[in-house]
Amino acid sequence: MGTPSGGTSDTGSGVGRRDVLTLLGAVGLGSLAGCNQLTGENPAVDTPNGGGPEIPDLSDVGSVYVGERASDLPTPERTPAVGITGEGNYVNDGRDWLGPIGMGTSEHPANPSHFEGATVHGQLAAQSLLLDGDVFDIRAYGAAVDGETDDLEAVQTALEKAAEVGGTVLVPKGTTVISNAIDLGPRHSGVTLRGVGYDSHVRLAGGHRDNHYGILVDSEGGDSIVNLTIEGLRLDGNRDNQVREHGLGIQIARGNGNEVDRGIVVRNVWSHDWMLEGLGVRRGGVMVRDVRVWNNRLHGIGVNHESEATNVISGVYAWNNGLYGIDVGGSGRNIVTDFVLVNNGWGFKTGGGKPDMTIFANGSAVGNKHFGFQMTDDVGVLVLDNIECRANGNSGFRFDKSGVVVAGTLVATDNGGRANVHVADGQLDVDTLVLQDAKSDGLVVEGVANVGRVVTSGNGGVDVRVPSWGRLHVDHLRDASRAIEGTLVEGRVASTALGGSSPDARQYETGTFVHDTDRDGRVWLVVDASKRDGVVKMS
Repeated sequence: MGTPSGGTSDTGSGVGRRDVLTLLGAVGLGSLAGCNQLTGENPAVDTPNGGGPEIPDLSDVGSVYVGERASDLPTPERTPAVGITGEGNYVNDGRDWLGPIGMGTSEHPANPSHFEGATVHGQLAAQSLLLDGDVFDIRAYGAAVDGETDDLEAVQTALEKAAEVGGTVLVPKGTTVISNAIDLGPRHSGVTLRGVGYDSHVRLAGGHRDNHYGILVDSEGGDSIVNLTIEGLRLDGNRDNQVREHGLGIQIARGNGNEVDRGIVVRNVWSHDWMLEGLGVRRGGVMVRDVRVWNNRLHGIGVNHESEATNVISGVYAWNNGLYGIDVGGSGRNIVTDFVLVNNGWGFKTGGGKPDMTIFANGSAVGNKHFGFQMTDDVGVLVLDNIECRANGNSGFRFDKSGVVVAGTLVATDNGGRANVHVADGQLDVDTLVLQDAKSDGLVVEGVANVGRVVTSGNGGVDVRVPSWGRLHVDHLRDASRAIEGTLVEGRVASTALGGSSPDARQYETGTFVHDTDRDGRVWLVVDASKRDGVVKMS
């Protein structure tokens, strides 16, 4: 597969095809404070790098990962800040180069004051990595942790005791079987439900005929939930032994809209083999950090809420889920950053409502059966930045709904379907597109696209295709090795890169695609000789 020869431009730093996947570095939290009432011990909490299942076979999509277990996967390095400032500017790692995002649409105006402080950095910094208070070991309340005994009552009793003083409930190493959901609510504000890592295995008993969850976080009478943490656990839905196709690993249920939740945290969690989702987030004010979700019948993570509070989801590895690795819907605001999505039905999407604001940054979707990313509903503001979609069965990125859709750098490589990037409808404003080794076209624009820079190589069809009903405005085209073949651009293109004298358009037949050089040695490609804005310069 080709690699772009150009590395820089005056619009920003260059991005190679593996840049997104090499933004990696292990992240660990170390041990957490607290004293075990049963043993007096303070076991360390393993992060997702400390154990896990075998990773999926990626031999058919290239060598991306090295290792045999999910624990060998390096965690994507987190940027200091990803979000939208109070001035409406998108920031990523201190960069503010996209300019104002815009104020939404006339139908769905965006209020930039809503985004003040809505950054990964701000919310992560607010969470202490130390646990205070007493520790309540579930074994002290009768849990056998033997893989056979129903330990639900013991777990719930320990939680109620911890709720009285705001302590920590410890789920030790071993298999804790539960016959129904572990119940958490406002009365558990200030409580931490904590395992020691992957080997703290919580398994749902088989034979369920109704909705079932591993952990259910729900409101009682509309009260707020404040400072509730779930961490260091593996949640197993025991999918092959369930009767009905319902159930989630962790369900953070929808509130009534009146409560203001703060500090609901899910971190260092593994969730697999659930009938619906590994993790469902139905309210705002939730932080998800360092999770692994796999083999769930529908989604790895499903987010759908209408709250005023922003959710932050960071450090996700999702694979072999039946539908989406990450599915974001509802009208609320969400930031999703540092994610790797492999071999799911689809990589990730936004839809199922008109989100006020959604940010996806610093991630990759690789080898999914259908699209890497797609929109299934209109949006208020959607930002995508520093994302690669590679070797997906259909288009890497598909845009076909309305809203303010802006992107920093998108890398699309070796995808199937209509194109590496398909703007089927709506408008996309993107700083840099890297389009490589598509099975068909590199970029197809049937809506409107404004692109700062296009880097192309090795696409099976034309590099850029714009039917008569589409509109594309591009500032720079790079790596046009196939321009001589007349396959770089097809359709109507306008370019701010125009300057000086173009070749005499009369030498071209309207609708033909050839190339020539002018006196300065610049390459020109005539798309539609009858229109001056149909001439594109290749520098």
